Amino acid sequence: MAEGIACYRLFLSGMLDLTDNLVKNNVVPPASVVRHDGDDPYLVVAADKGTASFSDIANSVSADYGFWLGDAFASGGSVGYDHKKMGITARGAWESTKRHFRALGINTQTTAFKVVGIGDMSGDVFGNGMLLSEHIQLVAAFDHRHIFIDPTPDVARSFAERKRLFALPRSSWDDYDRSLISQGGAIYSRSAKSIRLTDAAQAIQTAYRAGPGSVIVQRVDHADGGRGWVVAIPGTQSMSLGAGSNPFDNRTNLAAMAGVADDSSALVAGALRSAGARAGEAVLLAGHSQGGMVAARLAGDPAFAATYRVRSVLTMGSPIGAMAVPATTQALAMENLSDSVPSIDGTPNPDAPNVTTVKRDLSASSDPRDVAAAGSLFGSHDLSVYLGTAAKADASDHPSITAWREAAAEVTGAPGDTVTTTVFQGTRVEPARAQVEQEVCRAGPVRPFPLGPLSPIVPRPFGPSSPTAPLAHVLPLATIPLAPTVPRLSGVGACPTPPC
Repeated sequence: MAEGIACYRLFLSGMLDLTDNLVKNNVVPPASVVRHDGDDPYLVVAADKGTASFSDIANSVSADYGFWLGDAFASGGSVGYDHKKMGITARGAWESTKRHFRALGINTQTTAFKVVGIGDMSGDVFGNGMLLSEHIQLVAAFDHRHIFIDPTPDVARSFAERKRLFALPRSSWDDYDRSLISQGGAIYSRSAKSIRLTDAAQAIQTAYRAGPGSVIVQRVDHADGGRGWVVAIPGTQSMSLGAGSNPFDNRTNLAAMAGVADDSSALVAGALRSAGARAGEAVLLAGHSQGGMVAARLAGDPAFAATYRVRSVLTMGSPIGAMAVPATTQALAMENLSDSVPSIDGTPNPDAPNVTTVKRDLSASSDPRDVAAAGSLFGSHDLSVYLGTAAKADASDHPSITAWREAAAEVTGAPGDTVTTTVFQGTRVEPARAQVEQEVCRAGPVRPFPLGPLSPIVPRPFGPSSPTAPLAHVLPLATIPLAPTVPRLSGVGACPTPPC
Protein backbone atom coordinates (compact mmCIF):
# COMPACT_ATOMS: atom_id res chain seq x y z
CA MET A 1 0.00 0.00 0.00
CA ALA A 2 2.85 2.39 0.84
CA GLU A 3 4.30 2.01 -2.64
CA GLY A 4 0.87 2.54 -4.20
CA ILE A 5 0.37 5.76 -2.24
CA ALA A 6 3.84 6.98 -3.19
CA CYS A 7 3.08 6.35 -6.87
CA TYR A 8 -0.27 8.11 -6.52
CA ARG A 9 1.38 11.19 -4.99
CA LEU A 10 3.98 11.18 -7.78
CA PHE A 11 1.22 10.97 -10.40
CA LEU A 12 -0.72 13.92 -8.95
CA SER A 13 2.45 15.96 -8.52
CA GLY A 14 3.21 15.46 -12.20
CA MET A 15 -0.21 16.79 -13.16
CA LEU A 16 0.02 19.80 -10.87
CA ASP A 17 3.50 20.56 -12.29
CA LEU A 18 1.77 21.19 -15.63
CA THR A 19 -1.39 22.94 -14.42
CA ASP A 20 -2.09 26.67 -14.13
CA ASN A 21 -2.77 27.96 -10.61
CA LEU A 22 -5.00 30.77 -9.41
CA VAL A 23 -3.39 33.24 -6.98
CA LYS A 24 -5.46 36.22 -5.79
CA ASN A 25 -7.77 35.80 -8.77
CA ASN A 26 -4.83 35.90 -11.19
CA VAL A 27 -3.83 32.91 -13.34
CA VAL A 28 -0.22 31.86 -12.66
CA PRO A 29 1.25 29.46 -15.25
CA PRO A 30 3.62 26.72 -14.00
CA ALA A 31 7.32 27.56 -14.08
CA SER A 32 9.49 26.34 -16.98
CA VAL A 33 6.47 25.22 -19.01
CA VAL A 34 5.76 26.35 -22.58
CA ARG A 35 2.01 26.74 -23.04
CA HIS A 36 0.26 26.31 -26.38
CA ASP A 37 -3.26 26.84 -25.05
CA GLY A 38 -5.09 29.43 -23.00
CA ASP A 39 -5.41 29.81 -19.25
CA ASP A 40 -6.91 26.75 -17.55
CA PRO A 41 -6.49 26.43 -13.78
CA TYR A 42 -9.33 23.93 -13.35
CA LEU A 43 -8.17 20.43 -12.31
CA VAL A 44 -10.03 18.10 -9.96
CA VAL A 45 -9.63 14.48 -8.85
CA ALA A 46 -12.68 12.21 -8.98
CA ALA A 47 -12.97 9.08 -6.87
CA ASP A 48 -12.60 5.78 -8.70
CA LYS A 49 -12.07 2.12 -7.88
CA GLY A 50 -8.72 1.66 -6.19
CA THR A 51 -8.24 5.35 -5.38
CA ALA A 52 -11.62 6.24 -3.84
CA SER A 53 -10.03 6.23 -0.38
CA PHE A 54 -7.14 8.46 -1.50
CA SER A 55 -9.04 11.77 -1.46
CA ASP A 56 -7.26 13.05 1.66
CA ILE A 57 -3.90 12.10 0.12
CA ALA A 58 -4.74 14.03 -3.05
CA ASN A 59 -5.81 17.07 -1.05
CA SER A 60 -2.55 17.00 0.93
CA VAL A 61 -0.63 17.13 -2.38
CA SER A 62 -2.84 20.06 -3.41
CA ALA A 63 -1.95 21.85 -0.16
CA ASP A 64 1.78 21.22 -0.69
CA TYR A 65 1.53 22.95 -4.08
CA GLY A 66 -0.60 25.80 -2.75
CA PHE A 67 -3.19 24.87 -5.39
CA TRP A 68 -6.12 27.23 -5.33
CA LEU A 69 -8.79 24.53 -4.80
CA GLY A 70 -7.23 23.35 -1.54
CA ASP A 71 -9.21 20.47 -0.02
CA ALA A 72 -11.77 20.77 -2.83
CA PHE A 73 -9.14 19.36 -5.22
CA ALA A 74 -10.35 15.79 -4.58
CA SER A 75 -13.99 14.98 -3.90
CA GLY A 76 -14.86 12.83 -0.90
CA GLY A 77 -12.46 12.19 1.94
CA SER A 78 -12.75 13.43 5.52
CA VAL A 79 -13.92 16.90 4.49
CA GLY A 80 -15.88 16.02 1.36
CA TYR A 81 -19.10 14.22 0.52
CA ASP A 82 -19.67 10.45 0.32
CA HIS A 83 -20.15 9.54 -3.36
CA LYS A 84 -21.93 6.28 -2.63
CA LYS A 85 -24.14 7.64 0.14
CA MET A 86 -25.30 10.68 -1.79
CA GLY A 87 -25.36 9.05 -5.24
CA ILE A 88 -24.88 12.39 -6.98
CA THR A 89 -23.64 11.01 -10.31
CA ALA A 90 -26.19 8.20 -10.45
CA ARG A 91 -29.11 10.48 -9.66
CA GLY A 92 -28.16 12.89 -12.42
CA ALA A 93 -27.77 10.10 -14.95
CA TRP A 94 -31.08 8.59 -13.87
CA GLU A 95 -32.96 11.80 -14.62
CA SER A 96 -31.67 11.56 -18.19
CA THR A 97 -32.76 7.91 -18.31
CA LYS A 98 -36.27 8.77 -17.11
CA ARG A 99 -36.57 11.51 -19.71
CA HIS A 100 -35.43 9.17 -22.50
CA PHE A 101 -38.01 6.53 -21.59
CA ARG A 102 -40.71 9.14 -21.09
CA ALA A 103 -40.23 10.15 -24.73
CA LEU A 104 -40.89 6.49 -25.59
CA GLY A 105 -44.07 6.47 -23.54
CA ILE A 106 -42.60 4.40 -20.69
CA ASN A 107 -42.62 5.36 -17.03
CA THR A 108 -39.57 3.69 -15.48
CA GLN A 109 -40.96 4.14 -11.98
CA THR A 110 -44.14 2.11 -12.64
CA THR A 111 -43.33 -0.17 -15.62
CA ALA A 112 -40.90 -3.11 -15.65
CA PHE A 113 -38.07 -2.81 -18.19
CA LYS A 114 -34.92 -4.79 -18.95
CA VAL A 115 -31.43 -3.49 -18.26
CA VAL A 116 -27.94 -4.58 -19.32
CA GLY A 117 -25.17 -2.77 -17.49
CA ILE A 118 -21.48 -2.41 -16.75
CA GLY A 119 -20.53 -2.46 -13.10
CA ASP A 120 -21.52 -4.11 -9.82
CA MET A 121 -23.58 -3.17 -6.78
CA SER A 122 -20.57 -2.00 -4.76
CA GLY A 123 -20.04 0.98 -7.08
CA ASP A 124 -21.51 4.37 -6.33
CA VAL A 125 -22.80 4.99 -9.89
CA PHE A 126 -23.98 1.53 -10.97
CA GLY A 127 -25.00 0.50 -7.45
CA ASN A 128 -27.12 3.59 -6.83
CA GLY A 129 -28.50 3.52 -10.35
CA MET A 130 -29.81 -0.04 -10.08
CA LEU A 131 -31.79 0.95 -6.97
CA LEU A 132 -33.49 4.06 -8.39
CA SER A 133 -36.44 2.05 -9.68
CA GLU A 134 -38.05 -1.04 -8.19
CA HIS A 135 -39.11 -2.10 -11.69
CA ILE A 136 -35.64 -2.74 -13.14
CA GLN A 137 -35.15 -6.20 -14.65
CA LEU A 138 -31.37 -6.57 -14.67
CA VAL A 139 -30.77 -9.38 -17.18
CA ALA A 140 -27.00 -9.03 -17.57
CA ALA A 141 -24.05 -7.10 -16.20
CA PHE A 142 -20.30 -7.40 -15.97
CA ASP A 143 -17.40 -5.77 -14.20
CA HIS A 144 -13.67 -6.48 -14.13
CA ARG A 145 -14.27 -9.66 -12.11
CA HIS A 146 -17.52 -11.35 -13.10
CA ILE A 147 -20.24 -11.77 -15.72
CA PHE A 148 -23.78 -11.78 -14.31
CA ILE A 149 -26.64 -13.31 -16.36
CA ASP A 150 -30.29 -13.55 -15.23
CA PRO A 151 -32.55 -13.95 -18.32
CA THR A 152 -35.96 -13.61 -16.59
CA PRO A 153 -35.42 -12.08 -13.15
CA ASP A 154 -38.11 -11.81 -10.50
CA VAL A 155 -38.44 -8.02 -10.21
CA ALA A 156 -39.10 -7.78 -6.48
CA ARG A 157 -36.68 -10.47 -5.31
CA SER A 158 -33.84 -9.30 -7.56
CA PHE A 159 -34.30 -5.70 -6.37
CA ALA A 160 -34.06 -6.83 -2.74
CA GLU A 161 -30.90 -8.81 -3.51
CA ARG A 162 -29.27 -5.85 -5.30
CA LYS A 163 -30.11 -3.70 -2.29
CA ARG A 164 -28.44 -6.25 0.00
CA LEU A 165 -25.27 -6.26 -2.11
CA PHE A 166 -25.22 -2.45 -2.20
CA ALA A 167 -25.09 -2.40 1.61
CA LEU A 168 -22.54 -5.22 1.81
CA PRO A 169 -18.99 -3.78 2.04
CA ARG A 170 -16.79 -4.56 -0.99
CA SER A 171 -19.41 -6.85 -2.51
CA SER A 172 -19.15 -8.42 -5.97
CA TRP A 173 -21.48 -10.38 -8.25
CA ASP A 174 -20.01 -13.52 -6.70
CA ASP A 175 -21.94 -12.60 -3.51
CA TYR A 176 -25.29 -12.69 -5.35
CA ASP A 177 -27.67 -15.41 -4.10
CA ARG A 178 -27.59 -17.90 -6.98
CA SER A 179 -30.89 -19.48 -5.91
CA LEU A 180 -32.59 -16.28 -7.12
CA ILE A 181 -31.18 -16.51 -10.66
CA SER A 182 -33.65 -17.64 -13.33
CA GLN A 183 -33.19 -20.68 -15.58
CA GLY A 184 -30.34 -20.25 -18.05
CA GLY A 185 -28.61 -17.65 -15.90
CA ALA A 186 -25.34 -17.89 -14.02
CA ILE A 187 -22.40 -15.95 -12.62
CA TYR A 188 -19.08 -16.49 -14.35
CA SER A 189 -15.59 -15.44 -13.41
CA ARG A 190 -13.91 -13.35 -16.10
CA SER A 191 -10.59 -14.98 -15.22
CA ALA A 192 -11.87 -18.19 -16.81
CA LYS A 193 -10.49 -18.76 -20.32
CA SER A 194 -12.98 -18.51 -23.20
CA ILE A 195 -11.93 -22.02 -24.18
CA ARG A 196 -9.59 -24.40 -22.43
CA LEU A 197 -7.25 -26.40 -24.62
CA THR A 198 -7.96 -29.39 -22.41
CA ASP A 199 -11.66 -29.10 -23.34
CA ALA A 200 -10.79 -29.46 -27.02
CA ALA A 201 -8.47 -32.39 -26.25
CA GLN A 202 -11.18 -34.12 -24.26
CA ALA A 203 -13.61 -33.67 -27.15
CA ILE A 204 -11.09 -35.50 -29.36
CA GLN A 205 -10.90 -38.23 -26.71
CA THR A 206 -14.69 -38.52 -26.92
CA ALA A 207 -14.41 -38.98 -30.70
CA TYR A 208 -12.07 -41.94 -30.15
CA ARG A 209 -14.51 -43.51 -27.69
CA ALA A 210 -17.55 -42.95 -29.90
CA GLY A 211 -16.54 -45.73 -32.29
CA PRO A 212 -14.51 -46.23 -35.49
CA GLY A 213 -14.68 -43.37 -37.97
CA SER A 214 -16.44 -40.97 -35.57
CA VAL A 215 -16.07 -37.20 -35.30
CA ILE A 216 -17.64 -34.86 -32.75
CA VAL A 217 -19.47 -31.75 -33.96
CA GLN A 218 -20.48 -29.13 -31.40
CA ARG A 219 -22.87 -26.34 -32.35
CA VAL A 220 -22.51 -23.25 -30.15
CA ASP A 221 -25.56 -20.96 -30.14
CA HIS A 222 -24.53 -17.45 -29.08
CA ALA A 223 -26.70 -15.02 -27.15
CA ASP A 224 -26.70 -12.61 -30.13
CA GLY A 225 -28.19 -15.25 -32.44
CA GLY A 226 -24.91 -16.20 -34.12
CA ARG A 227 -23.48 -19.70 -34.20
CA GLY A 228 -20.06 -21.32 -34.05
CA TRP A 229 -18.93 -24.88 -34.75
CA VAL A 230 -16.27 -27.00 -33.05
CA VAL A 231 -15.17 -30.23 -34.74
CA ALA A 232 -13.05 -32.78 -32.83
CA ILE A 233 -11.18 -35.18 -35.12
CA PRO A 234 -9.39 -38.36 -33.94
CA GLY A 235 -6.16 -39.80 -35.27
CA THR A 236 -5.30 -43.05 -37.03
CA GLN A 237 -7.51 -45.97 -35.96
CA SER A 238 -6.55 -48.57 -38.55
CA MET A 239 -3.19 -49.55 -40.00
CA SER A 240 -4.81 -50.55 -43.30
CA LEU A 241 -3.27 -49.23 -46.52
CA GLY A 242 -5.88 -50.72 -48.81
CA ALA A 243 -9.57 -51.43 -48.69
CA GLY A 244 -11.16 -50.67 -45.33
CA SER A 245 -14.36 -49.13 -44.01
CA ASN A 246 -12.70 -46.81 -41.46
CA PRO A 247 -11.50 -43.58 -43.11
CA PHE A 248 -9.03 -42.91 -40.27
CA ASP A 249 -6.40 -45.32 -41.58
CA ASN A 250 -2.94 -45.26 -43.13
CA ARG A 251 -4.46 -44.87 -46.59
CA THR A 252 -5.74 -41.46 -45.49
CA ASN A 253 -2.38 -40.68 -43.87
CA LEU A 254 -0.62 -41.24 -47.20
CA ALA A 255 -3.19 -39.18 -49.08
CA ALA A 256 -2.91 -36.32 -46.60
CA MET A 257 0.90 -36.36 -46.73
CA ALA A 258 0.78 -36.44 -50.54
CA GLY A 259 -1.55 -33.45 -50.64
CA VAL A 260 -4.42 -35.23 -52.40
CA ALA A 261 -8.05 -35.55 -51.36
CA ASP A 262 -8.64 -37.86 -48.39
CA ASP A 263 -11.69 -39.51 -46.89
CA SER A 264 -11.27 -38.18 -43.34
CA SER A 265 -11.41 -34.60 -44.62
CA ALA A 266 -14.50 -35.51 -46.63
CA LEU A 267 -16.08 -36.95 -43.48
CA VAL A 268 -15.49 -33.73 -41.51
CA ALA A 269 -16.92 -31.57 -44.30
CA GLY A 270 -19.93 -33.87 -44.60
CA ALA A 271 -20.51 -33.93 -40.85
CA LEU A 272 -20.59 -30.13 -40.74
CA ARG A 273 -23.11 -30.03 -43.59
CA SER A 274 -25.27 -32.70 -41.94
CA ALA A 275 -25.15 -30.84 -38.62
CA GLY A 276 -26.58 -27.77 -40.35
CA ALA A 277 -23.54 -25.50 -40.51
CA ARG A 278 -24.24 -22.56 -42.79
CA ALA A 279 -21.92 -20.74 -45.14
CA GLY A 280 -19.91 -18.02 -43.44
CA GLU A 281 -20.20 -19.43 -39.92
CA ALA A 282 -17.10 -19.63 -37.73
CA VAL A 283 -15.41 -23.00 -37.22
CA LEU A 284 -12.75 -24.37 -34.86
CA LEU A 285 -11.03 -27.59 -35.98
CA ALA A 286 -9.20 -29.67 -33.36
CA GLY A 287 -7.40 -32.93 -34.11
CA HIS A 288 -4.89 -35.43 -32.77
CA SER A 289 -2.30 -37.03 -35.06
CA GLN A 290 -4.09 -37.65 -38.39
CA GLY A 291 -6.95 -35.50 -37.11
CA GLY A 292 -4.58 -32.54 -36.83
CA MET A 293 -3.46 -33.04 -40.43
CA VAL A 294 -7.11 -33.08 -41.50
CA ALA A 295 -7.76 -29.88 -39.55
CA ALA A 296 -4.81 -28.04 -41.10
CA ARG A 297 -5.61 -29.29 -44.60
CA LEU A 298 -9.24 -28.18 -44.41
CA ALA A 299 -8.22 -24.75 -43.10
CA GLY A 300 -6.06 -24.29 -46.18
CA ASP A 301 -8.47 -25.88 -48.66
CA PRO A 302 -9.93 -23.13 -50.92
CA ALA A 303 -13.35 -24.80 -51.27
CA PHE A 304 -13.74 -25.38 -47.52
CA ALA A 305 -12.47 -21.89 -46.67
CA ALA A 306 -14.88 -20.39 -49.18
CA THR A 307 -17.75 -22.02 -47.28
CA TYR A 308 -16.75 -21.62 -43.63
CA ARG A 309 -14.61 -19.16 -41.67
CA VAL A 310 -12.01 -21.36 -40.00
CA ARG A 311 -10.96 -19.08 -37.15
CA SER A 312 -8.70 -21.50 -35.30
CA VAL A 313 -7.00 -24.87 -35.62
CA LEU A 314 -5.62 -26.99 -32.77
CA THR A 315 -3.32 -29.91 -33.55
CA MET A 316 -1.69 -32.42 -31.20
CA GLY A 317 1.16 -34.60 -32.38
CA SER A 318 0.48 -33.86 -36.05
CA PRO A 319 2.92 -33.36 -38.96
CA ILE A 320 1.58 -30.11 -40.44
CA GLY A 321 4.81 -28.34 -41.42
CA ALA A 322 4.13 -28.65 -45.15
CA MET A 323 0.49 -27.55 -44.89
CA ALA A 324 -0.33 -23.92 -45.60
CA VAL A 325 -2.54 -22.33 -42.95
CA PRO A 326 -4.16 -19.10 -44.21
CA ALA A 327 -3.38 -15.87 -42.39
CA THR A 328 -7.02 -15.57 -41.31
CA THR A 329 -6.72 -18.74 -39.21
CA GLN A 330 -4.90 -18.96 -35.87
CA ALA A 331 -3.19 -22.35 -35.58
CA LEU A 332 -1.78 -23.82 -32.37
CA ALA A 333 0.33 -26.97 -32.76
CA MET A 334 1.32 -29.03 -29.72
CA GLU A 335 4.36 -31.27 -29.97
CA ASN A 336 6.01 -33.41 -27.32
CA LEU A 337 9.74 -33.40 -28.06
CA SER A 338 10.01 -37.19 -27.71
CA ASP A 339 7.10 -37.72 -30.14
CA SER A 340 8.51 -38.48 -33.60
CA VAL A 341 5.18 -38.23 -35.43
CA PRO A 342 5.04 -34.39 -35.77
CA SER A 343 8.39 -34.41 -37.60
CA ILE A 344 7.65 -37.38 -39.85
CA ASP A 345 7.10 -35.04 -42.80
CA GLY A 346 10.62 -33.64 -42.40
CA THR A 347 9.30 -30.07 -42.47
CA PRO A 348 9.31 -27.81 -39.41
CA ASN A 349 6.21 -25.80 -38.68
CA PRO A 350 6.33 -22.33 -40.25
CA ASP A 351 7.38 -19.37 -38.13
CA ALA A 352 4.37 -17.17 -38.80
CA PRO A 353 2.30 -14.70 -36.74
CA ASN A 354 -0.73 -16.99 -36.99
CA VAL A 355 1.03 -20.34 -36.39
CA THR A 356 2.29 -21.15 -32.89
CA THR A 357 4.08 -24.37 -31.93
CA VAL A 358 4.14 -25.41 -28.28
CA LYS A 359 6.90 -27.93 -27.55
CA ARG A 360 7.17 -29.84 -24.27
CA ASP A 361 10.02 -31.91 -22.87
CA LEU A 362 8.28 -34.80 -21.11
CA SER A 363 11.55 -36.06 -19.63
CA ALA A 364 11.79 -32.87 -17.55
CA SER A 365 8.35 -33.37 -16.00
CA SER A 366 7.89 -34.01 -12.29
CA ASP A 367 5.20 -36.56 -13.16
CA PRO A 368 6.75 -40.06 -13.46
CA ARG A 369 4.08 -40.97 -16.03
CA ASP A 370 5.35 -38.24 -18.36
CA VAL A 371 8.93 -39.40 -17.88
CA ALA A 372 7.88 -42.97 -18.70
CA ALA A 373 6.02 -41.75 -21.80
CA ALA A 374 9.13 -39.87 -22.97
CA GLY A 375 11.03 -43.15 -23.08
CA SER A 376 8.31 -45.00 -25.00
CA LEU A 377 8.05 -45.23 -28.77
CA PHE A 378 4.31 -44.57 -28.71
CA GLY A 379 3.77 -43.19 -25.20
CA SER A 380 4.62 -39.57 -25.94
CA HIS A 381 2.24 -39.60 -28.92
CA ASP A 382 -0.73 -40.77 -26.88
CA LEU A 383 -3.62 -38.32 -26.59
CA SER A 384 -3.76 -38.79 -22.81
CA VAL A 385 -0.21 -37.42 -22.61
CA TYR A 386 -1.13 -34.49 -24.86
CA LEU A 387 -3.94 -33.72 -22.42
CA GLY A 388 -1.21 -32.90 -19.91
CA THR A 389 0.56 -30.72 -22.47
CA ALA A 390 -2.72 -28.90 -23.13
CA ALA A 391 -3.15 -28.29 -19.40
CA LYS A 392 0.30 -26.68 -19.27
CA ALA A 393 -0.60 -24.43 -22.19
CA ASP A 394 -3.91 -23.52 -20.52
CA ALA A 395 -1.93 -22.00 -17.66
CA SER A 396 0.08 -19.79 -20.04
CA ASP A 397 -0.68 -16.18 -20.89
CA HIS A 398 1.88 -16.05 -23.71
CA PRO A 399 0.72 -13.55 -26.36
CA SER A 400 0.66 -16.19 -29.11
CA ILE A 401 -1.56 -18.52 -27.08
CA THR A 402 -3.74 -15.56 -26.12
CA ALA A 403 -4.14 -14.70 -29.83
CA TRP A 404 -5.30 -18.26 -30.47
CA ARG A 405 -7.81 -18.05 -27.61
CA GLU A 406 -9.20 -14.77 -28.94
CA ALA A 407 -9.77 -16.31 -32.37
CA ALA A 408 -11.31 -19.40 -30.80
CA ALA A 409 -13.63 -17.24 -28.69
CA GLU A 410 -15.41 -16.13 -31.86
CA VAL A 411 -16.46 -19.77 -32.22
CA THR A 412 -16.93 -20.85 -28.62
CA GLY A 413 -18.66 -17.64 -27.58
CA ALA A 414 -19.19 -16.51 -24.00
CA PRO A 415 -20.16 -18.32 -20.82
CA GLY A 416 -23.83 -19.23 -20.92
CA ASP A 417 -24.01 -19.92 -24.67
CA THR A 418 -25.77 -23.20 -25.50
CA VAL A 419 -23.68 -26.14 -26.75
CA THR A 420 -25.26 -29.01 -28.68
CA THR A 421 -23.05 -32.03 -29.38
CA THR A 422 -23.58 -34.60 -32.13
CA VAL A 423 -21.60 -37.70 -33.11
CA PHE A 424 -21.12 -38.49 -36.80
CA GLN A 425 -19.67 -41.73 -38.08
CA GLY A 426 -18.22 -42.23 -41.54
CA THR A 427 -17.92 -45.49 -43.48
CA ARG A 428 -15.82 -45.81 -46.61
CA VAL A 429 -17.66 -47.51 -49.47
CA GLU A 430 -15.34 -49.15 -52.01
CA PRO A 431 -16.40 -48.89 -55.71
CA ALA A 432 -15.86 -51.32 -58.55
CA ARG A 433 -12.56 -51.03 -60.43
CA ALA A 434 -14.19 -49.28 -63.38
CA GLN A 435 -15.43 -46.61 -61.00
CA VAL A 436 -11.96 -46.29 -59.52
CA GLU A 437 -10.46 -45.71 -62.95
CA GLN A 438 -13.09 -43.10 -63.68
CA GLU A 439 -12.26 -41.31 -60.43
CA VAL A 440 -8.55 -41.46 -61.18
CA CYS A 441 -9.11 -39.66 -64.44
CA ARG A 442 -11.37 -36.97 -63.03
CA ALA A 443 -9.70 -33.59 -62.60
CA GLY A 444 -9.78 -31.69 -59.34
CA PRO A 445 -8.49 -32.72 -55.92
CA VAL A 446 -11.72 -32.08 -53.96
CA ARG A 447 -15.07 -33.72 -54.74
CA PRO A 448 -18.38 -33.86 -52.88
CA PHE A 449 -19.53 -37.22 -51.62
CA PRO A 450 -23.01 -38.68 -51.06
CA LEU A 451 -24.53 -38.49 -47.58
CA GLY A 452 -26.48 -41.42 -46.21
CA PRO A 453 -29.70 -41.01 -44.24
CA LEU A 454 -29.59 -40.19 -40.56
CA SER A 455 -30.41 -43.14 -38.34
CA PRO A 456 -31.20 -42.98 -34.61
CA ILE A 457 -28.80 -44.13 -31.93
CA VAL A 458 -29.18 -44.61 -28.19
CA PRO A 459 -28.43 -41.16 -26.69
CA ARG A 460 -25.11 -40.74 -24.92
CA PRO A 461 -23.96 -37.56 -23.16
CA PHE A 462 -20.95 -36.15 -25.02
CA GLY A 463 -19.28 -32.94 -23.94
CA PRO A 464 -20.52 -29.93 -21.98
CA SER A 465 -23.94 -28.44 -22.49
CA SER A 466 -26.11 -25.90 -20.75
CA PRO A 467 -29.11 -27.20 -18.77
CA THR A 468 -31.41 -25.83 -21.47
CA ALA A 469 -30.06 -28.23 -24.11
CA PRO A 470 -30.02 -31.82 -22.78
CA LEU A 471 -27.87 -33.89 -25.10
CA ALA A 472 -30.21 -36.85 -24.86
CA HIS A 473 -32.34 -35.22 -27.56
CA VAL A 474 -29.63 -34.21 -30.01
CA LEU A 475 -27.52 -37.27 -30.77
CA PRO A 476 -28.43 -38.86 -34.09
CA LEU A 477 -25.68 -40.96 -35.66
CA ALA A 478 -25.03 -40.18 -39.30
CA THR A 479 -23.61 -43.04 -41.35
CA ILE A 480 -21.84 -41.32 -44.23
CA PRO A 481 -20.79 -43.43 -47.22
CA LEU A 482 -17.65 -41.79 -48.53
CA ALA A 483 -16.84 -41.50 -52.19
CA PRO A 484 -13.54 -43.13 -53.12
CA THR A 485 -10.46 -40.96 -53.04
CA VAL A 486 -7.68 -42.04 -55.38
CA PRO A 487 -4.54 -40.05 -56.26
CA ARG A 488 -4.49 -38.67 -59.78
CA LEU A 489 -2.12 -40.81 -61.81
CA SER A 490 -0.94 -40.93 -65.42
CA GLY A 491 -1.76 -43.75 -67.82
CA VAL A 492 -4.16 -45.83 -65.71
CA GLY A 493 -6.55 -48.36 -67.28
CA ALA A 494 -9.20 -46.76 -69.40
CA CYS A 495 -8.11 -43.17 -68.93
CA PRO A 496 -8.89 -41.14 -72.04
CA THR A 497 -6.21 -39.34 -74.01
CA PRO A 498 -4.58 -37.10 -72.90
CA PRO A 499 -3.93 -38.94 -69.62
CA CYS A 500 -4.99 -37.37 -66.30
